[in-house]
Amino acid sequence: MTPFEVIAGHAYQSKLCAYGCPVMVFVGDTVKQKGDARWQRGIFLTKTWSNDMYLVAVGGTLRVSRSIKMLFPDWSEHMDEFRQVLRQSW
Repeated sequence: MTPFEVIAGHAYQSKLCAYGCPVMVFVGDTVKQKGDARWQRGIFLTKTWSNDMYLVAVGGTLRVSRSIKMLFPDWSEHMDEFRQVLRQSW
């Protein structure tokens, strides 16, 4: 059993991908201009407990989104996204 199954008493039903997986994330800003990118490349981190949204690192910042797409089978092509993720020494 997974830790979620032990706590919740049932299997996790929502979609999920591997930690650190390069994904396309929907960034729907309120101040969008015509022609701005709606999907950007990012690194999947986790899902939030409160509203079941995806937490993704995009360009050195953290974004919360309802939609992600796993499009990249070869992770080595996306090393620039991995380098932009800020990491702490602790």
